Amino acid sequence: SGALGLALSRLLVGFRYRVLLRRSPIGAPGLRSGVDPKGLVGPRIAGLLAPARVTTHEPYIRAALAGTEQEVEQSVTRPDGRQRHSLVVYAPDRVDGEICGIVVQVTEITRQKEAEIALRAECAAREHALERLQQGDETLREAQRLGQIGSWEWEIASDITSWSEEVYRIFGRDPTRLPPSYAEHPQLYSAESWDRLSAAVERALATGEPYRLELEYRRLDGASGWVEGRGE
Repeated sequence: SGALGLALSRLLVGFRYRVLLRRSPIGAPGLRSGVDPKGLVGPRIAGLLAPARVTTHEPYIRAALAGTEQEVEQSVTRPDGRQRHSLVVYAPDRVDGEICGIVVQVTEITRQKEAEIALRAECAAREHALERLQQGDETLREAQRLGQIGSWEWEIASDITSWSEEVYRIFGRDPTRLPPSYAEHPQLYSAESWDRLSAAVERALATGEPYRLELEYRRLDGASGWVEGRGE
């Protein structure tokens, strides 16, 4: 890094630079700690950059001197083990249209980076939870298929029902279509079975008593069979 530091010093001979520090004037990442802010004017920039930063920052300095503004994020590890982040901007310093040096702006962005890292971790956790939920749904569907067990729910106020895939299979209905409302359920059972089921549902709504019934169902293709219906 000594040779690179010398190269930077030679590169900047005849040029001037200004350093703007925000939030953390002393010991900003990449600058030598303990530097008096008044001492940031005058010394060559290679003397201000920490040796480890010389290699990474030289291309940005050269590009800024060539007329293109540069941005680079950097981080250092504090003695307590925490990461400290900053954003460094190298901008051409023009006077009467001529580049006479560079302006260096160092902004501490530790809080922003920590918030970004926390947000990414939260998103990853939610994605993982969603994957587990989807896997659980797949397991439930497979278990219902193998056990020929279906489930359905009823939103009473709107009379909207939702069926599991196995309920569609049992009743021989198209799973791409909406299930029949509860008001249409009499067509799914024999008259005697529907009378018992509707009475049990009314009782469950009134008293909270669960039910367990054997019911004769009828399919659209004319086939019929028996199911055990449970509700609570």
